[in-house]
Amino acid sequence: MAAIDPEVNPGADLSGFTDACIRLLDPGMVELGRLEVSDGRARETALVLGSFRRRSNGDWDFVLGGKGYTGGLEALVQDFGIQVE
Repeated sequence: MAAIDPEVNPGADLSGFTDACIRLLDPGMVELGRLEVSDGRARETALVLGSFRRRSNGDWDFVLGGKGYTGGLEALVQDFGIQVE
């Protein structure tokens, strides 16, 4: 996850978040997946790069994803059902 602190810089967004990626490697260091986020994220102030999901057999998977939020961390956590006061 990447995020901007609006108290530090209220006008900031992730447009300067470039040349970044998240890579998923197997135990032998072979790349299984990659999400490029080098385009910058204008107007977005929080970004989920991926998530862990538990399989029915108890194993875990990491799923790449690139969902951005213009409402910052508050919007991100609300998307997961967490109430913010």
